[in-house]
Amino acid sequence: MAEVDLVIQSYDAKEQINPLSDEDFGGRIRARQKFDGITIKVQRKWRQRAKLNWFVQGERNSKLFHKVASGRRISNTIFELKIGDDEFTCKQRIKDEILRFYKSLYSADDNCRPRVDDLQFNHIDSADRTG
Repeated sequence: MAEVDLVIQSYDAKEQINPLSDEDFGGRIRARQKFDGITIKVQRKWRQRAKLNWFVQGERNSKLFHKVASGRRISNTIFELKIGDDEFTCKQRIKDEILRFYKSLYSADDNCRPRVDDLQFNHIDSADRTG
């Protein structure tokens, strides 16, 4: 990684003196791409090593883990619900209103259903049936 960084620095120093040739410009781009690839691999390595340490050392139920989990639970809680001019703060009332909303949202409306009462269909004779 240090070698690639030195190559990039040499191209940058060259550019300070004179504009880079097409070949040098392409070389610097390739060196930067290589440097970025190495950086990503190093980051992945350390991230995986941190996860391994967490698993091996039994830190799964650490104080930090519980704080994060509790924080998520609190941030995902509805403490107050306002519908029109009405405000609800009772947990049960909030649950009831949310349930009522989604039931009405996903229930079928009879007025939208097509009717087939007045439609004329051809009948299939027993000779036409296959089966």
